[in-house]
Amino acid sequence: MVPYTETNRDICRTLIPLLIPLLIVNIFQQFYNIASTFIVGYFIGESAFAALGIAGTVMMLYIFILNGVCVGISVLLASLYGSGDEGAFRRGVFLAACAGMLFALALSAVSMISLTPLLRLIQTPAELQPQIGKY
Repeated sequence: MVPYTETNRDICRTLIPLLIPLLIVNIFQQFYNIASTFIVGYFIGESAFAALGIAGTVMMLYIFILNGVCVGISVLLASLYGSGDEGAFRRGVFLAACAGMLFALALSAVSMISLTPLLRLIQTPAELQPQIGKY
């Protein structure tokens, strides 16, 4: 593996191809959110609609935590790749995949255990909490 040394390339030409998939994923995520909001609001009712909004916010908290960890790991992997040490980079990718799976499982367990205290902390009405837990 040869380290990337090109420093005079136009940054926009480099970033645009990387941004397009992220943009597409975010657009589809918004379509999913809009569709679920319409379906829940129309077919299930007002309280389920409110529960969906709160559950979405709580889920985004955990998604942001995972995203932050992924960005940190990508910085470490980019450093290993840039150093040109192929063995260290391969070990880093393997360890990142294993650690990422373990972290996601641990975060899932923590989120299930801490859901009720978190909902109380953000002063969620008691009648909505069971619906949020189901979602």
